[in-house]
Amino acid sequence: MRVIAFFMAAALLLAGCAEDKPREPKASAAPTVTVPTMPAAAEKNSEAGAIAFVKHYIDVFNYASNTGDVKELQKLSDPKCEGCTSYIELYAGTYAAGGFYKGGDWNVSNVITESQNGLLIVFAHVSAQAPQYRLNSDSGVKTGTPEDTDLSFVPKHASNGWSIQEFGRQGGDAQ
Repeated sequence: MRVIAFFMAAALLLAGCAEDKPREPKASAAPTVTVPTMPAAAEKNSEAGAIAFVKHYIDVFNYASNTGDVKELQKLSDPKCEGCTSYIELYAGTYAAGGFYKGGDWNVSNVITESQNGLLIVFAHVSAQAPQYRLNSDSGVKTGTPEDTDLSFVPKHASNGWSIQEFGRQGGDAQ
């Protein structure tokens, strides 16, 4: 008799479990993209500090490209830097129009420095996969071209930290 009662109780428990509404999976939060943090090495007024700053600048550049948030890129760029301004305007305008850039982050390698006419110039090789982009909400998604180029950056240190004064292709026009 106890065996029958046990099985009946077990059956009722299982039936009760089966009647529970299926649990919906918890919605996972979308990954939050944050502005890259300035590394301590990039705050030093030295050749190593300039290199660390240029690498940080490129991290912020990639962040702006992927989000349209250009505030930090503006802070790190001299207003007279034409290459800087052209990208800031491109990213801000594209995202404001409902467009986007995805992928194509710049990857830095072969970084060297050189002093020319009292300026420290940071030379870097930049490569990137072809990005996907849409210029505005009405345009279709396009695929850009991969990057594989050498750039030069002119960082300048002041009391409030570094800024990029100029950047462009080595031996070519400003970006």
